[in-house]
Amino acid sequence: NNCRDEFDQQAWRMEAQYQTERFSHEIFYNNNEINRDFFSDGQFSFKLDGEKERVGYLGTFTGGDALKFIYGVDLENESIDDGFLDTDRDQDGYYLEYQGGFDDALFITAGARYDDNDDFGSHTSYRLSGAYLIPLAGGEMKLRATYGTGFRAPSLFEVATNANEFTLPPAFGTELEEEESEGYDLGVSWTGASGLYMELVYFDQTIDDEIFYDFNSFGYLQASGDTESNGVELIGDWPLLEALSISGNYTYTDSEDINGDKRARRPDHMANLGINWEAWANRLVLGINARLSHDAVDVDGTELDDYEVMDINATFIVGYGLEVYGRVENVLDEDYEEVPTYNTGGAAGYLGLRYSF
Repeated sequence: NNCRDEFDQQAWRMEAQYQTERFSHEIFYNNNEINRDFFSDGQFSFKLDGEKERVGYLGTFTGGDALKFIYGVDLENESIDDGFLDTDRDQDGYYLEYQGGFDDALFITAGARYDDNDDFGSHTSYRLSGAYLIPLAGGEMKLRATYGTGFRAPSLFEVATNANEFTLPPAFGTELEEEESEGYDLGVSWTGASGLYMELVYFDQTIDDEIFYDFNSFGYLQASGDTESNGVELIGDWPLLEALSISGNYTYTDSEDINGDKRARRPDHMANLGINWEAWANRLVLGINARLSHDAVDVDGTELDDYEVMDINATFIVGYGLEVYGRVENVLDEDYEEVPTYNTGGAAGYLGLRYSF
């Protein structure tokens, strides 16, 4: 009950771009460094220092309105020092994507990425997608599908946590392997002449050897097998009046871990609803946003409390590039938890000025 931490972060980016009629080129360098020191009863307890550097090249070739190639190189180095583990790692990535269109109705993308990780070897992932547009009822219907695979190496933070002497068995000393995943989604949407938009999506995802945090041993463990999630999502945007619009989405998720049990902290039902109102020639914008989460369980299978949270926001353009904005989060001061024993924010207000020239 007498703890504090000191936090320092430095981040910067440099880039250079060059563009011709058909080709564009970009080179960039990112650096993000974080240093944290933790104290208990005024005495130094432990530290956590990390740094991530990225240098890369992104190029595009445009052969016309319906043909584009995107390609690049992504070289990353990350390091960590928590007093127990001081190490770094390189991961080099190379990627290529094709984007094509046919008769302004059929659109296809196909991409692949090759990653070479110092600790976890080389992996190739890819993604395919397609969309088909059909005129319908004065608007446009879109049929689309996507399939992709993924690879994620355990983060250095996850590796360092399991090597930390404060971590308990079985996580302590556990060597993590990479996660791999594959998934697809199928969707249909319709955009009306009045601006009404509706979309229905079915999704299915499988993660192989999922990494998860174990609160009993204060470290990371790994599921040996497939973890699955599938469900449907409904999306809508309805301009009721010229100055008033409603938008929302709802997601139902059916998830299973390797034992066939429900995945922890994956709500069956999630929804968002937003109301937006504009006045005085769009100088004043008011918004109300509500979100809910129902039917989730904790890591031990116990049910988590459902919750609903409401936020409001407003912006007002004073003029000459000056804008006043504000928001109130959790307006009703809902007392809720997403992870048991971890606090969430109560009602909080923010006010700011933004000037553009």
